[in-house]
Amino acid sequence: MNYSINHKETEIFFTVELRNRRSTSIQVNRDRSVRVLAPKLSTKRAILQVVSEKADWILKKQGEFSQQPPAQAERRYLSGEKFGYLGRELELKLITGSAGVEIEGEKIVMTAPEYFSTEQRKKLFQNWYRKQSEEIFAERLDDCMKFVKTAGIRKKPEFSSRIMRRSWGSCTAKRQIHLNIELISAAVQCIDFVILHELCHLKEPNHSPRFYNLLEKVCPGWKTAKNELKKTGSMGIY
Repeated sequence: MNYSINHKETEIFFTVELRNRRSTSIQVNRDRSVRVLAPKLSTKRAILQVVSEKADWILKKQGEFSQQPPAQAERRYLSGEKFGYLGRELELKLITGSAGVEIEGEKIVMTAPEYFSTEQRKKLFQNWYRKQSEEIFAERLDDCMKFVKTAGIRKKPEFSSRIMRRSWGSCTAKRQIHLNIELISAAVQCIDFVILHELCHLKEPNHSPRFYNLLEKVCPGWKTAKNELKKTGSMGIY
C-alpha cells in the first residue's frame, strides 16, 4: 500500500506492509524511500499518525542519505578499482595465477586464473571480504565486551556477518547481533561504535534516553563515529 503525508511543506511518500508483529516500525532506505512495517490489524489512521510523529526523523534520515557518496558504478573486479577497508581506500591489483586475495601495502592483490569471468572474480572477492569481516568483527566484539561489562552486559551474544541493505547492524529479540559485511570498509572506531550500539540494545531495546545514556557511558565518542559513518556509502560489492 502506498501513502503520503505532508509535513513542513514537504510530501513524504511511503509504502506500508502489514505483518504479524506487535509494533510499527519505519525504515528509511539509502535511496531515501520509506517503508512502514505495521501489525496486520492496523488502521490507516493509526499508521498515518505514527508516520506523522516520526516525520522530522524521516526527513533528517533522508537528508543524511542524500549527502552520502553516490552509489558505485557496476564493478568488474579489475585493476584500478577502489575498495574501502578499515577506513582506507585500497586499489585492486589483478594478477594471473591460482585464486586468492591478500592485502599488500595500500593494494588488494587478487590472483585469479586468466579464464575467470567477472562473476567468478566477484565471487572470489566477496568470499574474501566476508571472511575478513567475520574475523575482524569477532576481534572487535571481544574488545567491545570489555567496555560493556561494567554496565552489566556480561554475556557475549552470538553474532553474524551478513548482507544488510538498510543498516550497519541490528540486534534481534533473540539477543543476536548482525553486522553488515560492508561495515569493514569503515574505520575501526566506527565498527566499534556500531557494535557497542547493538550491545547496548541487549539492555535497552529502544532508543530511549536511558539507551543513549548507556551508549555515552560505554562509547563517549559515539557522535563523532556516527558522523564519520554517515560518509561511508555502500561499496557496491554485494
